[in-house]
Amino acid sequence: VKSDHIFVIGNSLSDHIINKYGISKFKITNLGQGVNLNNYLPNFCKPNDLKSFHGPIAIWVGLLSKIDIFYFKIVADELAKKNGVIVIIGPNIKINELSDIENIVFLGPKSSADVPKYLKFADIGLMLYDRKNIDIYKGQHPLKLYEYCAAGLQVISTPHSEYKFINPPVKIIHNEI
Repeated sequence: VKSDHIFVIGNSLSDHIINKYGISKFKITNLGQGVNLNNYLPNFCKPNDLKSFHGPIAIWVGLLSKIDIFYFKIVADELAKKNGVIVIIGPNIKINELSDIENIVFLGPKSSADVPKYLKFADIGLMLYDRKNIDIYKGQHPLKLYEYCAAGLQVISTPHSEYKFINPPVKIIHNEI
């Protein structure tokens, strides 16, 4: 690498660069990530498209192509027993395997300024990433984790390479049992 110094946003990315390219750890600075907690302090009114839900709300914010469909079906089934729903905020594309499940609601995209309003009225943050395509997550940092935690959500997640460095307050799902 011809750079004098490399800036990264997480320890897993730093490890990846060190191990794959043999770069000295002294040439890498981890900037980390976080959220502005002030965005989660206001007393928001419940968004209109959440007002009809009275059971627990699990929420996913992000690209739908990253969803682990198998785990989403399990969570939807468990939430249905408690009159709960999964709310999905992201690109306005439905996933065929999930679109027929009554307690999964696709709200489409929302502005980053509006997302905290939805998170504050949810109960569980979902970080259930597609386990069949895990290589695309190597070196990524879970910004979604900080957003969910800032909103006070319990978080359910598939394993993530950054977790070994940050010891997150999440329930990690390791298998299908």
